[in-house]
Amino acid sequence: MLFSLTILSVISVHFSWLMKTGNSFATHSYSLNDILYGLPAGTATYRIKQIVDTASTTLLADYIDTVTVTVNPICALNDLNVLLNNLQNAATSSAGFSNCKVTLSWGSSDMAGMKYEIERKASNETSFKKIADVNGMGSVFAFHNYQLNDSLIGISAGQVMYRIKQVVDTAAATLKAGYIDTAIVNVSPSCALTDLFSLLPNPADKEFIIQTTITHPIQQLVIRITNSAGQVVAIYRKSKTQGLMNFTIPITNLTGGKYYVSIYDGNNLLTTKPLLKIAK
Repeated sequence: MLFSLTILSVISVHFSWLMKTGNSFATHSYSLNDILYGLPAGTATYRIKQIVDTASTTLLADYIDTVTVTVNPICALNDLNVLLNNLQNAATSSAGFSNCKVTLSWGSSDMAGMKYEIERKASNETSFKKIADVNGMGSVFAFHNYQLNDSLIGISAGQVMYRIKQVVDTAAATLKAGYIDTAIVNVSPSCALTDLFSLLPNPADKEFIIQTTITHPIQQLVIRITNSAGQVVAIYRKSKTQGLMNFTIPITNLTGGKYYVSIYDGNNLLTTKPLLKIAK
């Protein structure tokens, strides 16, 4: 909500100072614009203090008038271009990478009814894609901090960039949004799925071991072995706890030949790797 106060004489408002004009004592007109970002519905009252003697030893001042305005709900959104420009200047963000997980942190001024769209682009991708929506909070427009955890399982080594878009008006007819900040992490070592699982030994005789560098828990780790004809010959269901774990898989019942080991997180395929069973 943007409005103008027009007053007589030299004034100072509680949040700003207006200096005198003219070389002689006379009537002057002044105006001050105040953008009320996110004030709750109700009224806002301004007091106008005139300082007629600014010397510290003889200071003389008094309130000469008050002005009251009606504040509509979320009135800050009436000047969205100014709002977005201010948000872009004040927003902060950072990103940390560890064990194929990024912790994205950012801060901006907002309130309930606004939201954030988080976008990501990996080094092998040509465009950004949205990975999450985060709702604003609070009944009064104020600065808030947010955090989002993003798994990079399946992402190759290289630079990963995040963009933070703040939507200050979510109504479809009056949608208003802008990018307020970006954050970059370097993925090393690779988090590509083919690099996170190894089959040892390969070729194998009686058994093989699935080694993984994934540290986070997987409640439903499903291992399926198929033959070269695409037939499922064995299924193992495991549970992986936090940290590094190896899984030993027996294959004494399999005949010699080429097989494929598919590893799932529930119904989500993580990787498929070839396995050669030594003939006996």
